[in-house]
Amino acid sequence: NDAMSFDFTDAAGNTTTIQSWKFNIDNKSDLPVAEIHLPSDNEVITRDFTISGVVYDDDGPCTIYYRIDNSAYQQLPETGTSFSIDVPLSAMTDNEHTATVYAVDINGVKGPEAVRKFRISLEEPKGAVTEPLGEAYVRGVITIKGVASDKNGIDNVKVSLDNGNSYNNAVGAENWSYTVDTRAIPGGTQVVFIKITDKYGIEGLYSSLLNIDNQSPEVSLELPLDDSTTTGPLFFSGNTFDNVEITELYVTIRSLEGRTVSKKLSRTDLTADRIITQVIDISSLDNGFYNVELTAD
Repeated sequence: NDAMSFDFTDAAGNTTTIQSWKFNIDNKSDLPVAEIHLPSDNEVITRDFTISGVVYDDDGPCTIYYRIDNSAYQQLPETGTSFSIDVPLSAMTDNEHTATVYAVDINGVKGPEAVRKFRISLEEPKGAVTEPLGEAYVRGVITIKGVASDKNGIDNVKVSLDNGNSYNNAVGAENWSYTVDTRAIPGGTQVVFIKITDKYGIEGLYSSLLNIDNQSPEVSLELPLDDSTTTGPLFFSGNTFDNVEITELYVTIRSLEGRTVSKKLSRTDLTADRIITQVIDISSLDNGFYNVELTAD
């Protein structure tokens, strides 16, 4: 029959017979095992990359198969104990992906699948300031508003008003806002830096201009003198100053005795220069006392 027994005899002639020998067959330990080393688990990838690793098997080099996401498996052209698969970034899309690798040994035994998750970011997040517009002038407490976008989602938006030396969190993500008191910032044209971070930690940096004007224009009028008398032409001489720009300069004339002042003379626009040298003809006014006021905006 097929029964097998073993007889063991020592030097004195004593014999022991063993008719059974228990042992276990571990099929799992004979499977080829693939390991993925790169990319690292959950790595964020922004350029062309390589899927690489090794295969362990006691029967020697194996046939290696791989796929990305749910695509069909592809066989590497050569057997081996390691693998390196180049993947161009242009072949990928944003968000999370998986790489799967398995090996088949020379006896046709298939090993378990090794799976590695990784994330793709094809471009940095985008953003812009929508309010206030670059040509607008602001003062006091204002709210800067903007937008941000990325296919991987926006994690946070930060704003800097000190040339990027420090950043403060804005409120919101895709639509964000940041409130600031411009009186704490030097007047004139300032740069607003916007730092946008997506869900994968990729940053984008953008900038916008902010025109701040919290100071009223300064006006110094040398002529006409107080309580002066004129019979016709009224000469204006002086200067103006503003840390941003004077856009309007005008003279208003009002009678102190209730006399009528023509519409033409009730407001006269002057050239908005820093040096004031202009003449207004007031010969059409009745004799009397008048108040002349110069205003700069």
